[in-house]
Amino acid sequence: MKMPTALAALALLAAPSLAADRQTTPAKDAAPTGNLDTLMPAAPRYLVPQSALEQVRNPKEIEEETGGRLGVALVDRQGALLLGFNRDERFAMCSTFKAPLAAAVLTGADGGKFGLEGTIPFGKDDVLDYAPVVKKNLKRGRMSMEELARAAVEVSDNSAANLLLPMLGGPEGLTAFMRVHGDDVTRLDRTEPALNENAEGDPRDTTT
Repeated sequence: MKMPTALAALALLAAPSLAADRQTTPAKDAAPTGNLDTLMPAAPRYLVPQSALEQVRNPKEIEEETGGRLGVALVDRQGALLLGFNRDERFAMCSTFKAPLAAAVLTGADGGKFGLEGTIPFGKDDVLDYAPVVKKNLKRGRMSMEELARAAVEVSDNSAANLLLPMLGGPEGLTAFMRVHGDDVTRLDRTEPALNENAEGDPRDTTT
């Protein structure tokens, strides 16, 4: 089974993170000067169109404009770092956790743990403020795991994500999935909406 295009695309886009000025781990990257060779010292130029390079902004300038903290890591298909800014600093994941959540669901289905066509029941108490797809299906009272995964990824449906997490063993189960797949940093500790707290100095529900 292959990851649907929409899920794969979002997984690639979810890595960059912009959060409030709340860091829990000192940044190790030197402040960029705005020179592309400083920002992307190892970037093979033939892999990145010149037109795209010309549009790369100095991340420090973005931080100054927004008053927040910016963390960026851009890698190529082989995993080589092309651009890094505050890449070792922790940021709250907020809704970006839904991309690896969907990946974990697909992996579980591939391994025969459950079927994507299997349904999960829910009631009005499970519907959060932002749950556009789940709300539309409230009368129906259940949705398949595939439908919930799509809702979580495509429209960031919070209730859909919460309904899927127990199938993986809860937040701890998703963290374990990340560990098995070589991510020793990312951690999920809570569900929606509590995981969006982003309290200063709190490593819960963060990644780098």
